[in-house]
Amino acid sequence: MYPHVRKWGWNSNKLGTFHSCLLLHGRRINNNGRLIITLESFRCLIEYVENSRYLTEKERYYVSYEEILETIPQAEYYCWTPTRIGILRSGQLIQGKNSRSEKRNLVALESAIDLINFTKDRFDRIARKPIID
Repeated sequence: MYPHVRKWGWNSNKLGTFHSCLLLHGRRINNNGRLIITLESFRCLIEYVENSRYLTEKERYYVSYEEILETIPQAEYYCWTPTRIGILRSGQLIQGKNSRSEKRNLVALESAIDLINFTKDRFDRIARKPIID
């Protein structure tokens, strides 16, 4: 139904990480830990990636995964770790590059801030929903 997410490298493991980082709404069922996510949150995340790919190219400031956690306090609250930041990057949610001179992967700081703001906006939308329909 959404073949383009395969091009972004999304698979069930990455979707689990996205859920753990509070980017997708869902729950685990049964004893096997199977994850069920809502279609609405999945579509919102797809829309975010599609819109972020068309941002104007500007001078980017690249930082390490650890610097993201030090610079953006919300990253810790949204359960980001260096490993998860790498998965977010490989899933096209955060833009970055491989630095051969520093021998490590780097992330565009504004891209990480955009994803943090997306997560914050997602929570704001949830909070504004009426309690009783």
